[in-house]
Amino acid sequence: MAEHVGVHWWTPSVMFLSLIFGVLFALGHHLFYNSLVNKPTGHYTIMGTRHPGQQLNIAIGTAFAFLVKAAFVLAVSTAYYQAFWKMAKQDSKIEKAPTLGRLDAAFSGTTNVISLFNAPMWCRYPLLFFMAASVWSVICLILEA
Repeated sequence: MAEHVGVHWWTPSVMFLSLIFGVLFALGHHLFYNSLVNKPTGHYTIMGTRHPGQQLNIAIGTAFAFLVKAAFVLAVSTAYYQAFWKMAKQDSKIEKAPTLGRLDAAFSGTTNVISLFNAPMWCRYPLLFFMAASVWSVICLILEA
């Protein structure tokens, strides 16, 4: 298989579309809750069963919040891995091959919160640290919601 040179359309599309969907879900979340202002909560009948309106409203709002956060994490994580591979490629040109420990610490930035405490690593690659910290702050907000 031939090596692809240049930017492939798939990765930028995922980053851009997930960012757009995140903004649209956030707008939908805002508009949904704005539509509920000063309205009494009634009951909804769904598939023959009656549900309190407040319960359904909270469920819809929570689903919107989850989709917003998931879309933003997807956008930043995709950008993070692109920046990681660029960093790894540059390191291999500048110095001898980067150590496996350094690569592992940088690669696991979005999946292992303990990797955020590797100060020498993040001083060397501040952009990766900022992106990993952004992902973890959004993930923590998901757990809070």
